[in-house]
Amino acid sequence: MASAFAAGSEVEVVVVDDASTDATAEVCKTLDGIKYIRAERNQGTAGARNLGILASTSQYIGFLDDDDWRLPGSLDKQVAILDENPECGLVYGQYLQADHAGEITNDPPEPDLCEQGDLFWKLLESNRFGCLTVVFRKDCVHKVGMLDPNYSGADDWDLWVRIGEQYPITAICEPVAVWRTAVLGSDQGSVNESKLLMIGARAYREKWLDLLRAKEELGDRLESKRRSLLNGVSERILFDMAHRTKGRRQKIKKMIAAIQCNPAKIYSMSFYKTAAKNLMFP
Repeated sequence: MASAFAAGSEVEVVVVDDASTDATAEVCKTLDGIKYIRAERNQGTAGARNLGILASTSQYIGFLDDDDWRLPGSLDKQVAILDENPECGLVYGQYLQADHAGEITNDPPEPDLCEQGDLFWKLLESNRFGCLTVVFRKDCVHKVGMLDPNYSGADDWDLWVRIGEQYPITAICEPVAVWRTAVLGSDQGSVNESKLLMIGARAYREKWLDLLRAKEELGDRLESKRRSLLNGVSERILFDMAHRTKGRRQKIKKMIAAIQCNPAKIYSMSFYKTAAKNLMFP
């Protein structure tokens, strides 16, 4: 909370309590200067963020989960960039990593390359930046729509794709926030990359390649691009399975998820080699 106020000279902090059953409401009563919103029932990530957007009076929006924090002055810097680039829909920055105890690690800032401009096709390939580093214009959601609860968990990625379809994107290539690394057993969605990728794969099939720009620019190549993107997701799930997953049962689940993304995997000899290696030595 303190980091959000320290990040800018004029900051409106909206705290969304997503029907919590802990002491969140009592704690928020003790905090000065915040706007507290409580959902009557659990809305999920996308729904909670939408409540915050609707309650905000600012022309700029940023999201910050309760286990992460903003660096001093970072919001002022990013707002200044948006003011200087009125055609851009959002600005993002780098983030530092901290362990679960809150100690900043020696890992280099992410992302190492701060891409700018027309990032629509690159955002279709992967989520290129951390949600906690983004500041976007509230007017963007009036044009592209709010966060979509159908993709809750990857709802930020979905929003960046839709903003990137219609607006250039800019960046500040310096750390603006600190992300507390997810640990097994925590509630952070990022602890299960394969699950997020599966949500992204569903968005490819149901939504993203049906966006007007995708259909106009791809034309007859639309289905080929769809297969290529889904294959990329499948490969990343297999990488997650091979290098970050322990236990035969969890590995099998991720292999099934990879096949669901790209059924053609069952005809690939390399897939069976990966399966044999990882299931024999879990």
